[in-house]
Amino acid sequence: MRWFLYRLYRERRRFALVAFLTFLGGWLAFRGSALTLFDMPVEIVAAFAFMVVLTGALFAVVLIFPQLRSHAETIALSIPVLSLAGAFDPQLDGWASFLIFVFGLIFIYPAGMIYGGPTLDSFVPRRNRSYRSTSTSSLTPEDLWPYFCVTPNSRPEFRMVNTISLEWLEPGRRIREVAHAGEGKTIEEIQTILLQEPPSLFQFHFQSVHAPDAPGHRGVYTHRLTRTDKGTAVETIRQYDTDSWRTALFTWVDDAFGRSDDAKLKAIEARERARRS
Repeated sequence: MRWFLYRLYRERRRFALVAFLTFLGGWLAFRGSALTLFDMPVEIVAAFAFMVVLTGALFAVVLIFPQLRSHAETIALSIPVLSLAGAFDPQLDGWASFLIFVFGLIFIYPAGMIYGGPTLDSFVPRRNRSYRSTSTSSLTPEDLWPYFCVTPNSRPEFRMVNTISLEWLEPGRRIREVAHAGEGKTIEEIQTILLQEPPSLFQFHFQSVHAPDAPGHRGVYTHRLTRTDKGTAVETIRQYDTDSWRTALFTWVDDAFGRSDDAKLKAIEARERARRS
């Protein structure tokens, strides 16, 4: 139940964005109408109807099929665009409305691909960006510390679930990590420990070996573990020297790093339960 509530919490920004876009779409679809419904302008009633029905439907899909969640805002964006194009105009005959709907989707699809893909990154300025995420665990900071702080005697495999290998270049200070990067690719990083205050603070600098100047391939990670009445609050700050606005927007809407932290803590808790049983 706790992890399901976390899933709902991680969707909060997507929910707000989808609700706004569908509300706007309903209002635009009936804008300028002189009709009233329930003693209210019909465009307001339509806006709330679009928001309730479409947001509810999209979020049912998101919760059932989480791998499709990034498409929810693209679909929601199509509603106001199609409304502006007149796809929902009751005065149009069926074929005209259908053609507007089809050509509207043809226009929207490239916009969704740009939003969801890296194509635009090569044409827009990049700058340093910082992402802050928080999560909680029922474990104590002492229990979690070995999974966040890399030492020759720690359990480093949970620092990054895609880790293939770790090699100490300078024991206690610098390591080389090789990890899966998706689609059969790997990434190799040099990580230098900057701060280490057990069991509450761990900070390190990372840099890609093969693409040091690529977006998101150089920066600083900071992990803060704070004791609470129910366990530990884990705060992670990720600072990247270069990152694009598209990546920043997608990461913010998706709360991607918070999801990653939740998955990591869930795996750690399962590992600790198995180890103690």
